[in-house]
Amino acid sequence: MLRLGLLALGALLSVTWAAGWTAAALANDHAPEGTLPAALYAAGQILSVLAAPAWFALCLWFARTTGQLIGWGIAGLVLLAPLPLVVGAA
Repeated sequence: MLRLGLLALGALLSVTWAAGWTAAALANDHAPEGTLPAALYAAGQILSVLAAPAWFALCLWFARTTGQLIGWGIAGLVLLAPLPLVVGAA
């Protein structure tokens, strides 16, 4: 039962972090000039949105125990926090 609750909480937080990165990417109007830099910048924004759900999926795939799932999940929440929204840069 605990693992099911952790899965639901992890999925909710993963989607919330993705929404935060989406909001930060949409609020940012500082795109670089040039075709290649703009394309790489856009790819980076897309990857920032997909990072939290990918981390959650990899935690589910590789974590063998509930403790590992909690540990890696917390590490992902800290490392992948939408910092532009947290510090007010967006």
